[in-house]
Amino acid sequence: MASDDVVATRDEAGRYLFPGSANTDLQGGGMNVWSTGMTAPDDMNAAEPWAKQGPNATPLSWQFVNNVMKYIVARDPDFDPRKFRFDAASLARFTERTGAGNADDPARLAPFLAKGKKLLMYHGFSDPALAPLRTVEFYEDLAAANGGYDKIQGDVRLFMAPNVQHCGGGPGPNVFDTLTALEDWVERGKAPDAIPARHYESNSPNHPVDRTMPLCPFPIMATYKGQGDVAKAENWSCQPNRKLLEMGRAGIDAGLTAGKQE
Repeated sequence: MASDDVVATRDEAGRYLFPGSANTDLQGGGMNVWSTGMTAPDDMNAAEPWAKQGPNATPLSWQFVNNVMKYIVARDPDFDPRKFRFDAASLARFTERTGAGNADDPARLAPFLAKGKKLLMYHGFSDPALAPLRTVEFYEDLAAANGGYDKIQGDVRLFMAPNVQHCGGGPGPNVFDTLTALEDWVERGKAPDAIPARHYESNSPNHPVDRTMPLCPFPIMATYKGQGDVAKAENWSCQPNRKLLEMGRAGIDAGLTAGKQE
């Protein structure tokens, strides 16, 4: 994907606001469904824009924004989000009414971590709905606030899944068991150093498995052993490395900074 497709959102002064997407894979369940809808909308000026189902369905991202603005921010089922005013008072009301769901402040995890609890996070690198690089940023900030990656991994581990879309789907290894990994960590003291993942042909569990590989805890990136079938997990490993901190042009354009927590 060209780096032009992943540029971060910035304000008029060029200040960084929000990351771009690492990969907006166009396979089923990808960017079209979430960001543009399947085809052109029937009526751009409809009170409830476009259709909710069918070939002219509203993009899923619009449906989420529409409901949040109506029922949480404006608290008016007839409110048209396109008429939201971006002034100080309106933005302050938005912040106040959505604050309870704001989970991007690492400090809010402090009471949880103080109790010795464990948190296992995962995110698909091709998620077209929620920016995967925002989760990377959150984990970077969490590490910075808690003594670095080596220390935070004693309580919180993040697994980034290559070519996996929103909670699943996509051409990457998108079927994996996080519950057992968390159970082993909490109840048996066995921290997850890798999570086995697989992919079914056509993303159907009724079809054969056509790819397996380990998901590694961030910032480790799975390493190919140099021989054997690349579609088989035994030819990959989670050897210690910090490869996911080595940002290329696309990552930098998307808003990441290289080596934030080396």
